[in-house]
Amino acid sequence: MESMTVGICPLTVLIADDERASRDVLQKAVSAAGRSVEIAKDGDEAVALLERDAFDVVITDLNMPGVGGLEVFRHAIRVNPLAQVVFITGYGSIEMVMGAIQDGAYDFVAKPFKLAEIQLVVRNACEKVMLLREVQALRGEKSGADGKDSGARDSIVSASTVARAVGNAALVREYARAARRGSADAMGVGGEQVGSGEAES
Repeated sequence: MESMTVGICPLTVLIADDERASRDVLQKAVSAAGRSVEIAKDGDEAVALLERDAFDVVITDLNMPGVGGLEVFRHAIRVNPLAQVVFITGYGSIEMVMGAIQDGAYDFVAKPFKLAEIQLVVRNACEKVMLLREVQALRGEKSGADGKDSGARDSIVSASTVARAVGNAALVREYARAARRGSADAMGVGGEQVGSGEAES
């Protein structure tokens, strides 16, 4: 089972699934050093947990009785705009999930899935959370500096927004590097290049 360095703040993961067997498999698959995993037996319980805590990564079944995965997704990003949401879904619901990804969800895994598949998706989602945290921290450092770097700060903020739209962790990484150099403009990443990128899976 993979592990990752997460610094001072551990990553929090929420699993929401109304099938116990699926919950158990997912919990086993995504548990790793530096991650705190909580379980919700349905969408209602997931929403209640989200109202209490902000989770970094949310793994939710799309189709659950009562509150479904889409509503869990909306609550997750309302509480934590940097949250990465992964849907577990059957092939018949992929079109619905793709719409959610356009609205900011991270990715989906189709049933039946392999453990290695969900582990890879969650590992990538956790990496993206860490990168976004870094960008946010860099933005905070620059906000205390003189106004001469305001343009770079604005570019960093837009980088987070674009990265959520396209699911591109590499883009966030590059903007973080640009921030260290003191100018996001040095990246030369235009809208055309961003729009042509594919969602990370």
